[in-house]
Amino acid sequence: METLINLYIDSKKYAWAETTICSERARLRSISNFLNGDPEYLWQNIQSLNPYSRSVLWIRVTQFYDWKIEQGVHNGSNSYKTWRKKNSKAFKNCYIKTKPELTFDEALSRIRSIRRTDIRSRAFELIGSGLRYFECAQQTTGRVTGKGNKTRNSYKPQVRGPTYECSYETFRRHLAKIGLRPHDLRKLALTKIVELGANEFELCEIAGWSSINTASSYIKTNQSKVTGLMEQLQVDIKGR
Repeated sequence: METLINLYIDSKKYAWAETTICSERARLRSISNFLNGDPEYLWQNIQSLNPYSRSVLWIRVTQFYDWKIEQGVHNGSNSYKTWRKKNSKAFKNCYIKTKPELTFDEALSRIRSIRRTDIRSRAFELIGSGLRYFECAQQTTGRVTGKGNKTRNSYKPQVRGPTYECSYETFRRHLAKIGLRPHDLRKLALTKIVELGANEFELCEIAGWSSINTASSYIKTNQSKVTGLMEQLQVDIKGR
């Protein structure tokens, strides 16, 4: 099983970031002993995980078995995909949106305190664009290739600084010293963009998402705006 997992992960080397490759390889290896083709057996053995982690893991297992079928190393249908459809309620409302507790301005202040100029410049690029770490590393000319090998417009700011040559781990350690993680910078940027007035569709364009459901988790209903819109609707009706 481990050999197949490695082959599957290796097939994604041009579609996934290095950090994703490492995390997903570890994820599948951690439950490899439960992948015997019986979805119920796997489900029983991952109950210690939180609902969101179970859902993400199930998606990866389903994709892994789709790949096995394509490669001819697994005969029959994808039992994990079928089981998920039959038990869809077990996977609903499991997404927990985590958001850094500090504000956008507080994050900027902390980033300014980083002494290494290349690390500081990269952090400003991330919080100033909403790009993922591996996307920001691309030498973009207005376009960037994100998850799933999807290409979109890039709004990476031009930040002056020395050539960036450090590893992801080095970058992560420097951010940890100021209480931040690399992905926090993306979340803070996208949250700020919403505050500036972006809707779900515009946020999807900037973030590289294919579903507005993901964008919706960043956008809270402005009740006063909704009330104003409905009042205006009534005024327009009465005026006709």
